[in-house]
Amino acid sequence: MVEQVLPEAYSRMKSQLLKHAKDGTIVDMQSVFLDFTSFVMGHMAYDMDLDSSHPFTKAFDYASDQIGRRFQNPLYFVTEFLFGSKLREALAEVKRFGTKIVNRAKQNRSKSAFASIFTNDELHFDTLIDSLLETFRDPDIVADSALNFLSAGKDTTAQSFTWTLYCIMRSPEVLEHLREDIKLLKSKHDQDERISLTVADLQPANTPFVTATLYEALRLYPPIPIEIQECLQDLSLPDGTFLPKNSVVVWCIWAMNRAKEIHGADSDQFRPGRWLDEEGKFVNRSAFEFPVFNGGPRSCLGKKMAELIAVFLLVNYLPDFTFIDVHSEAVKRAQNSLTLPMESGLWCRLTPP
Repeated sequence: MVEQVLPEAYSRMKSQLLKHAKDGTIVDMQSVFLDFTSFVMGHMAYDMDLDSSHPFTKAFDYASDQIGRRFQNPLYFVTEFLFGSKLREALAEVKRFGTKIVNRAKQNRSKSAFASIFTNDELHFDTLIDSLLETFRDPDIVADSALNFLSAGKDTTAQSFTWTLYCIMRSPEVLEHLREDIKLLKSKHDQDERISLTVADLQPANTPFVTATLYEALRLYPPIPIEIQECLQDLSLPDGTFLPKNSVVVWCIWAMNRAKEIHGADSDQFRPGRWLDEEGKFVNRSAFEFPVFNGGPRSCLGKKMAELIAVFLLVNYLPDFTFIDVHSEAVKRAQNSLTLPMESGLWCRLTPP
């Protein structure tokens, strides 16, 4: 399903960018990436169109923002009791949407099953929600799980794309290296259409510098900058530190990823080469050094998917467009949030490469 959804999503995105390039208008690439990931996640999870203008998307984004503010407001329960009507409406809309997609998926499955009786065709259900319906009988669990997938992937993935493009625009030598590698990748497979590259073509072994660029941007700008866990029972960390039940452990991925003790004296610099060995092959780091995707039983289930989508986008849009940051003098900052959206977006002017 990935190889069908990604080309369609990029085709839509490319058409939008071409229009801006032709008209000479500026565009917020963070919003463009968010529309892209909404479309991809919507189709892969629910087999339906989603974009930033969808009522569910607006409700979901508002609810996420308000819930994130609870960490900074110890009296949030009072504030929400007095002024939380909009939040309650947003949560109700999210719940309604979850119920709607479950009912829709059940109806589609019933229709397909009925039709297969007459055609003898084997049934194939490719979306996440179909897989969940195969596993769980409770529709509330199915809806919540599908919404969790969207929550985990849509915003963080779009934000990582935004920061990656930002880093590339500030590093002309990296952009040149990327375009050379992408051109070589294309020539190796003798392909005229970049979007025809397969999933296998986009693996780190075939795209070492592209993958290294992505990981270096993730190191400097982790989509989840802070992690929090609560101990459900007494336990000891590997170094012997004892943590009693109900202890809350907080670690700052942002700080760890910029620590000179871990990443060297140049840890504050954007240098994709730190992810390559002497032969130019991509070398991953352990979750202890690079906890962006968490680790152990809590490892991000969508890691490979996010990596694939990011590499797919890079090998497509970098040869197609040159991006000029219209606010290049300003250092971009992250918005106050649970995740790492770029404050005020990433406004660019587009030209042919």
